[in-house]
Amino acid sequence: MLRIINKPIFLLKNVRRITTNTHANNNNPTSSRIETNDKNKFESNLHSTSLFDKKILVWTKKYAKVEDVPKLVPLDVMQTATSRLRIRIANFLLIGTVIIFLITIIQGQQKKKKKLAEMKIEQDNTRREIIANMRNEAK
Repeated sequence: MLRIINKPIFLLKNVRRITTNTHANNNNPTSSRIETNDKNKFESNLHSTSLFDKKILVWTKKYAKVEDVPKLVPLDVMQTATSRLRIRIANFLLIGTVIIFLITIIQGQQKKKKKLAEMKIEQDNTRREIIANMRNEAK
């Protein structure tokens, strides 16, 4: 048996919903459906590993060797391993960035000292030339 329900006009939308009588359709799942759903649920929690996935699991020290990693691994173990690997990579990139930053600062300071020394030498040479020109004009 079907019923059509109109919501009141004072709501934002005037929506028509068709509802079914729960007594008319008695859809109780059978025990075989429950068993297959449990099997599918268990299988859906497993992850089939590729060679790269196996290497990730070894790098994160979940397994000792690549040969020890099974073909199917629990999904949460794989997600944890990839998250840890992602964090390690981010940490290495952060450390690399800081090292490159420090190297750039040191090289900049060295270039600054070198440039100041060159400017001082050039200033002294220019001063000597001006003094020499003034002496030649005075004679």
